Amino acid sequence: MTQGVWQSPRLPLLADDTAEVRSDVGYDFKQSFLAYVDAYGKTRCGSLAQQLRKFDFQNVRAVFVGHVPGRHPVGGDLKKHFGWLRLKDALADVTLRNPDKQGEIVAQISSIASLGATDAYLTKTIYPALSTSSTSTSQETPLRIVWPTVEDIRTSINGFDSGSAVHTKGDKPAAVKQLAYIRSYMHTWSGTGDLDAGRRKAAPHIKTFTRFSYTTSYNLPPTIGKAKAKPDEGKYDKKHPYVDWSLLTSANLSQQAWGAAVNASEATVRCCSYEAGVLIYPALWNDLLDSTISDQSSTSGSSLSSKGSISKPRTVEMRAVGSSNYLEEEELMTSLDAVGSGKQYKNVLVSVRLPYDYPLTKYSDDDMPWIAEKDYGELRDWMGSQWPPRY
Repeated sequence: MTQGVWQSPRLPLLADDTAEVRSDVGYDFKQSFLAYVDAYGKTRCGSLAQQLRKFDFQNVRAVFVGHVPGRHPVGGDLKKHFGWLRLKDALADVTLRNPDKQGEIVAQISSIASLGATDAYLTKTIYPALSTSSTSTSQETPLRIVWPTVEDIRTSINGFDSGSAVHTKGDKPAAVKQLAYIRSYMHTWSGTGDLDAGRRKAAPHIKTFTRFSYTTSYNLPPTIGKAKAKPDEGKYDKKHPYVDWSLLTSANLSQQAWGAAVNASEATVRCCSYEAGVLIYPALWNDLLDSTISDQSSTSGSSLSSKGSISKPRTVEMRAVGSSNYLEEEELMTSLDAVGSGKQYKNVLVSVRLPYDYPLTKYSDDDMPWIAEKDYGELRDWMGSQWPPRY
């Protein structure tokens, strides 16, 4: 099945507490991560927390988004916010690349629990959190959900057995109502997009939330090679899309994981499970830019590296890639070796590995969302097995 991993740079030990820089994103990551670990209690994780405090997180370029059970105050220390409230806090620092053009927010999950018989929780709690940014926009950003169809599961590497790890309900009346409104958001796992993730036959257990920015851009050719980028004004680049932010997490789509709506009488948000996520966005790499290069005004395109020949303002861009990382092939991607090295670039391009093909493929009228609790009768997977298993 498809999984995902985020790896930090190697963290050095602190010489002593006074040597720690306490004003950067790495330190904020550390404090949020420790708040999450501390929530498990001293008996279970006290020793781990003690060890973590000894390390310098300065080179971490990410925001930790934790979820822990309990009722959490809406106000107070932001590092002790959890679930959707923590994500909303973090996204408030994200600047959208093109706020006047319609992007899309993609929730790709492997479980959908009880959201309610109406879409109130999805539209009034989750969506406002996901659509938060530091930039005002005149465009409403649509929400998409990537969820495997029965055919996606049936033809996957492990056949119907893959479906045992992909869960939503559709048998009870409340679940039927939920599925009715969720279906309009659904897009298939196995797509036909120009960006080939190479994971169509590996069913999803990964969970990602990503905001894409539609924009005019230098549209790279389908065959990468060493062809030079050419301006393609007025055309959206969906083959190598710009990304405003991306979250890799253990949290599926549920009130239990993300937290219920705000309890107005208590001003709290109630979460029911432990989850951990890592958020990245372009500005986290701003310190790699060469501060000696003056800014210029521009509304489209980007210079791709210090080696590039296209003259554009200094900037950080985040682009999605699939099974073929064109950023690496073109030697445009910022090397992890540059982190902490003091080397600066005229422009920085960071890649985000997508687990699904892009652009997305919307469910057709014939597509059926996979429901593990359902009996699919005589339908067989590519290995001849039925679901549920007949022993």
